[in-house]
Amino acid sequence: GHILPKAVIDLPPRGTLNIHASVLPKLRGADPIRAAIRQGFAETGVTIMRMVSALDAGPILHVRETPIADDETYGELWGRLSELGAVALIEALALMEAGALREVAQDD
Repeated sequence: GHILPKAVIDLPPRGTLNIHASVLPKLRGADPIRAAIRQGFAETGVTIMRMVSALDAGPILHVRETPIADDETYGELWGRLSELGAVALIEALALMEAGALREVAQDD
């Protein structure tokens, strides 16, 4: 992954959000879906996070979890997490608009 310049991250008035395909702080980095399958995780999910000038290090805003089937392939899980991420982003934006979003700093 590439880290966006701080000027770009800070451009939106409410910050820049990212959909990450794992439950952070587990499986940071560019390939969390394959890592979850390789490591035999029983579940994974998506994290909506506020971006900062470090890879997958910003505060966690919203998380949605989902089980991983024993025979689930990367492609199948990728598709499900893509859909779950879209739903989670809409939920996070609605919570943000309502003033009900709580940011949680990641444990480095």
